[in-house]
Amino acid sequence: MTDLFDTGNVPLGADVLPRIFTHLVGSSDQWNWEGMLARSWQLEPPTEPFVVHHAYDLVIFHGQGTLDVQRQMNGRTERGRSFGGEVFLEPKGESSAYSWTGTPMTNLHLYLFPSFVERVIAEMSRGDPSRVAFVPRFNERDPFLEQLGSLLMAEVARRGSQGNLYAESLATTLVLHLLRTSSTVSAIHAEPSRAFTQGQLAKVRDYINDRLDQPIHLSELADLVALSTTHFSRLFKQSTGAAPYHYVIQSRVERANFLLRKGDMTLLEVAGAVGFADQSHLARHFKRIMGVSPNVVLRDGKNVQKRG
Repeated sequence: MTDLFDTGNVPLGADVLPRIFTHLVGSSDQWNWEGMLARSWQLEPPTEPFVVHHAYDLVIFHGQGTLDVQRQMNGRTERGRSFGGEVFLEPKGESSAYSWTGTPMTNLHLYLFPSFVERVIAEMSRGDPSRVAFVPRFNERDPFLEQLGSLLMAEVARRGSQGNLYAESLATTLVLHLLRTSSTVSAIHAEPSRAFTQGQLAKVRDYINDRLDQPIHLSELADLVALSTTHFSRLFKQSTGAAPYHYVIQSRVERANFLLRKGDMTLLEVAGAVGFADQSHLARHFKRIMGVSPNVVLRDGKNVQKRG
């Protein structure tokens, strides 16, 4: 059997088993998502089992393809039929052997770095993070995880166009769900609820407005008011009516609207100035929020500038 995952590294897959890992659909390697790495693969059935063993908690989302899959772990053999939407969880330090038959498939491999998992545990649990571990899951249907996996797969395919804040919020939600459903932690204790002060809220808003042209990480915003990322997200939505990611998108669209009405920048320049990946990314959110195409606003802005 081939040992696919080295203990200390996240392998590319195709370097070791090119006949199985036939095409890399997308990868978050270049986007610097905090605490995790996501890779989406097209895979062919293997001719022999291969070993999965690594230093990261690995969540595998089965996207497409019909297969009969087998996993051997800790002397136990599990078998099942997978049609798409199933979840597999490989805890760090565990070793398992996979084999399957069926059609080619598309999967998302999400590697959760130990520091990220331990931080979420420390934020939400009274226990020692080093004593908490995930437990294996095999070919399970979990509608909530299926939705998160689908969103992450789409974000990888879109080359991270929604931004780091979006992906990191999804990953934090995923880890919290796994801690509640698939770990040795006995209870997750939420931090006591309290509202933002006006000063705290103004500090966060100013930080966002000053950095709309840059990637914004959830941990940065939480650090401003000395809160955990999970508690920050809850209080921010309670105070503003919007999740941090949606608030940032709204702020970017509003800034773009102001710049477009000035009529002296191109759509591409405006998109870059407010932190969108490209003009199509800007157009999609602008039309959804403002109800009109940014091209119309830009044209009106240029007309006003000519008359002036």
